[in-house]
Amino acid sequence: MVQIRCRRSVGTTVVTQPGIVAVGPFPPFVGGAAKNTAIICDELENRGTRVTRLPTNKTRGRAEHSQSLSYYVDRTSGFLGNVARMIAASRKGRNSTVYLIPDGGPGIAFSAVYARIAAARFGRLVVHHRNYSHVREHNDLMARLVEAAPVDTFHVFLDPIMEDKFRRLYSTHIRSMYVPNAATCDLEASQDQPDVDSDSPVTIGFLSNLVEDKGFDVVAEAFPMIAERLGSQARFLLAGRPVGELNNARIEAMRQSIGERLDYRGEVFGEQKRRFFEACDIFVFPSRFGQEGQPNVLYEAMAAGAAIVSTDWAGIPWVLSDSVSRTIQPGSEGARDLVSAVEDLIRSGELRTARRRQIEAFLSKKADADERYAQFIELLRGDD
Repeated sequence: MVQIRCRRSVGTTVVTQPGIVAVGPFPPFVGGAAKNTAIICDELENRGTRVTRLPTNKTRGRAEHSQSLSYYVDRTSGFLGNVARMIAASRKGRNSTVYLIPDGGPGIAFSAVYARIAAARFGRLVVHHRNYSHVREHNDLMARLVEAAPVDTFHVFLDPIMEDKFRRLYSTHIRSMYVPNAATCDLEASQDQPDVDSDSPVTIGFLSNLVEDKGFDVVAEAFPMIAERLGSQARFLLAGRPVGELNNARIEAMRQSIGERLDYRGEVFGEQKRRFFEACDIFVFPSRFGQEGQPNVLYEAMAAGAAIVSTDWAGIPWVLSDSVSRTIQPGSEGARDLVSAVEDLIRSGELRTARRRQIEAFLSKKADADERYAQFIELLRGDD
């Protein structure tokens, strides 16, 4: 097990404790990567591992999905603080492991510096790749990170496709594994959820940060179109925090168009989130987010038994394999494609058995992910 040395106050006895320095996104930032990083660090601490958390994102606002000068000033300040804390942590235990989640944007330059510090001052480096932006094409900054990392660095990916693409773009000699985000899904599979009756209204839902690159502009255009085509046979659920005045205006326009058939629930967490997904017959997620990886909401929707319409983008096709789903092409002009995909799901009759099939698909994916996750936790703790 990877360990650092620390002194207790009892006499001169020296004891050892596991040590990990985690560098990546953490809550209260609302995003899948932040939530998953926190879950992993909580798991390590519950097993007695000492974790030092160095957040790389500290904002909550428009900066979550777009960058301004103040955003970069804040990020640079945070980076310099993290470097100082990393150096201090290395003095306490050079045998510690650095657990690094690389940034998906220009901040990858900071991630490369973290990797270099890990190589110079720490015992091990584990890099957890959480988005597809670095495997769509070769990224020079990611290449620098790979070069800066120690030769025995362990790389962790979301799925085998991502792992293979990374190897082909950057290195054929890396040590690696993949761990799907199903492992950190915090919604249990629903039990005894009824399938959709052919005569019942269909409930269509969307949950995310309500912003363009997560597809909210497409949803805001598509929902009124579906409402017009299906009439009283369609109900609509919406949840999430609008980012920017334009998206607040989109919510109001939907209310005016759809009326009482639209149920907007704001931000939902815990039990509220579970009830949201269980109320959905079809969950739509037309994301085109540049840093998308494996969206947690897709696993959560599957756990509740909802059929899914999403985009052929990032790790989404791999998540939706063997599920009740449809995919469309990502883009701001995708409303009509989204409407067509929803109508095709309804016409196909698949909704009558979708809940059982979707929950079975989720449980299969979850079982595989949990096994990989257990190996990953032991790797982080130094038992590889």
